[in-house]
Amino acid sequence: MIRIRLSYLSSLLALLWLSQSILSWAESNLTDEFSYIQLVETEDSDCALKDGNMMSLSNSQQGVSVEVWVDRWFMDVQTADHTKHIFNHNNTLIPLGCTNTVSGKQHWTIHSVKKLAH
Repeated sequence: MIRIRLSYLSSLLALLWLSQSILSWAESNLTDEFSYIQLVETEDSDCALKDGNMMSLSNSQQGVSVEVWVDRWFMDVQTADHTKHIFNHNNTLIPLGCTNTVSGKQHWTIHSVKKLAH
């Protein structure tokens, strides 16, 4: 019975290690392939009144159309906001909101990026 449990435990640990390796590989490949899509903070007078900066999506590669899904976090809790933003050939910056609100801090994370057909 102990051998079965140890075998099960070692299999479970191997599966966990494999899962982490696959996720790490996928994350680094996504980051490398779409490294031209980033979250950037810029100064904004309205946000400065709330002691924050404007958070925007930035596309540093012109001529590429992409769809970006973004998640919003308020006071370190993920909100139900899951928004889609489209970069076409003309726009290079999409404002998302202030990093600080009257109610608390917020930030965004990039959920996914997909290249669009022309």
